[in-house]
Amino acid sequence: MSFALSHYVGWLIVAVAAGLTTAWLARRETGADVVRNWKLWAGGLFAAMLALALFQTPFGRWGAWIEIAVAVAACFALGAALGALLFGARVGATAMWLTGLGSAAVIWALASLSTGGALQSRLEREARQALAGAGANPAGVAAEGRDLLLARNAVPPAQRGAITQRLAAIEGVRRVGEGPDLPPPPPEVVERERRAFEAALAERARQKAAQMKAEADRRAALEAEAARAAAAQREADAQRLRTELAAVAVLEAKLADASRLTEALRAAPLQARRESVRVPGLEDE
Repeated sequence: MSFALSHYVGWLIVAVAAGLTTAWLARRETGADVVRNWKLWAGGLFAAMLALALFQTPFGRWGAWIEIAVAVAACFALGAALGALLFGARVGATAMWLTGLGSAAVIWALASLSTGGALQSRLEREARQALAGAGANPAGVAAEGRDLLLARNAVPPAQRGAITQRLAAIEGVRRVGEGPDLPPPPPEVVERERRAFEAALAERARQKAAQMKAEADRRAALEAEAARAAAAQREADAQRLRTELAAVAVLEAKLADASRLTEALRAAPLQARRESVRVPGLEDE
């Protein structure tokens, strides 16, 4: 009901104006009531329609039409009550009031026909978008008034509850019921979907193979780089070892020369040692 009051606000304002106008036209009417016990009939009919609207029944277009009828009737009665207070008119089942009631029925019909179709199309479009977003067949939902019919085979049973809640959350939807099963698709559609599925699988396999090859190439490049670095490190270590061995050999040669020189000096006479070792400043003595 709240959606009907907000969505049909323009037509409801017209209904209030119709009630005010009827009260103004009937302000001087003094005829007798055409229908006996009209208050009982009107009150009972309005109460029945209000109960149907509150319990959201019946399902489909008639449910939406009853909601609009309740809203229009309430707004017409509001205008009639205001007009009776302003203009001093008597509310009754007179000819003028029956004419005003007929104008309210026309307002109800125009509101239902002018906005009901557009609202139903919008609800069906948004419901199919929601169904497609959930990965289900969008053709599995149809709108009837403000209600939605969801085909039994449109979604997997495990996802039906969640998708039903998503559809019920769409603005303007009253109820989501169970619709008939979708017919099986034509053979050419099945074949086209099979080929598309196989092509998608092949593309995914190709992408997976390309990713695996790229990963193998990357690992091979890393291993080759590590092997080159290890070889370079081994070569550097070997070169450093050769350099150290060469330095050790040179040092050993010098030590051997020094040892031979020491032995020679020990074996030579003192004079020869002096001649061989000439110390500056001692030659003139």
